[in-house]
Amino acid sequence: MQEPWNWTRTDLDALVGQRESLHLDFKQSALFNGPPERIAENLSAEVSAFANTEGGTLVIGMIERKEGRARIADQLDGGISSASWPPERLEQLVTSNVHPYLPGIRLKYVPLDNASGHFACIIAVPQGTTAYQARDHRYYGRSEYQSLPLLDHDIRLRMFRGRMKTASLRVGTLTSERVSVPFNSISRSGALLSSGVRALFSNISNTDPQRIVKCVLQLAIENSGEININEFKLSWTRTSAILEWNTRNANSFAARDGVPPSFAFNRGTPQSVNIFPHDNHSAINDIFYFTEDEDLDDAQLAYDWTLYLSDTLPISGKLTISKAVVGERV
Repeated sequence: MQEPWNWTRTDLDALVGQRESLHLDFKQSALFNGPPERIAENLSAEVSAFANTEGGTLVIGMIERKEGRARIADQLDGGISSASWPPERLEQLVTSNVHPYLPGIRLKYVPLDNASGHFACIIAVPQGTTAYQARDHRYYGRSEYQSLPLLDHDIRLRMFRGRMKTASLRVGTLTSERVSVPFNSISRSGALLSSGVRALFSNISNTDPQRIVKCVLQLAIENSGEININEFKLSWTRTSAILEWNTRNANSFAARDGVPPSFAFNRGTPQSVNIFPHDNHSAINDIFYFTEDEDLDDAQLAYDWTLYLSDTLPISGKLTISKAVVGERV
């Protein structure tokens, strides 16, 4: 899917059935039936929550249904009138009611019916560099299901966010090529093998070469803060629907490439680096093999990771490797 500020009606239709999440929230257009002060209070709370967490997208014009604690996008509603709420008016209302000023907010109107002049509205909110206050003088944060006021210690952490080290795990590069190699050399390499590759070789000699697809994936630590990172530790685990390690080499690969999850920063020897702000450093290199009728999305390959930096709290996340993600990073 495209960046939110480039979404079309087709992209909005594709959201139907999706849950609200840490990075996605839905609101009905009825939000705009109230007085401007009430609209500003509601919208500024959502923008504050995204800015104080990891950024996200607010879609206005979507009817929701509830399943347990989760809210699910059900269908688009009638939208908001561009005559009553032109984009520049709405943008001014949002930006003027979040403090301090948050640069980088993007607003997009998507026509629902060309004849009616009604639109769905998309507000893309970046992650901020400090703590951001809504119109009601509260600081909000985002969870999987809702936006809630932050506690005092959470507010303080965010206020110092611009002066603390922060980073994340990102896709660096992914290359692929058709290869012809003996299966025994693959099985000894410790690479990730798909179930299709194992099945392909199950009834033939280990020395018979076959043409398969070899992928080399590089994951990098990206310095997303404003302070140089000069040392780190990284713990991670991977999961996949069709890929698995060669069991003979699994332990040695895990020990060589990953730090055991029990590591704390003050134990052992961190890796010395010099990662400048907005730069990256190669951290994980994985090799895996597919058959020709499998692809990256079939693998459902994901990395759960925790990054330990000096003088800051551990940073954790989950990186799912898909063709869409790789397309953004390569």
